Amino acid sequence: MKGCLVAFDTVGGRPAAARMVDGRLEDLLIDAPDDRIVPGTIYRARVGRPLKGQGGAIVETPDGPLFLRQ
Repeated sequence: MKGCLVAFDTVGGRPAAARMVDGRLEDLLIDAPDDRIVPGTIYRARVGRPLKGQGGAIVETPDGPLFLRQ
């Protein structure tokens, strides 16, 4: 098969997309579950206390406390 094909479907109930170029899978994207925090997510938070030995701080978010690494 020559050319580019993009296919959309669901995997485990989550949306997924696959890109095939010349019959070979080049890219596969599957949405993360709704309850997971994905990298790049922006949160509103208030800095709590710094953890000097750990190289970060505890921050307060609406979802609860999180560790923020420097």
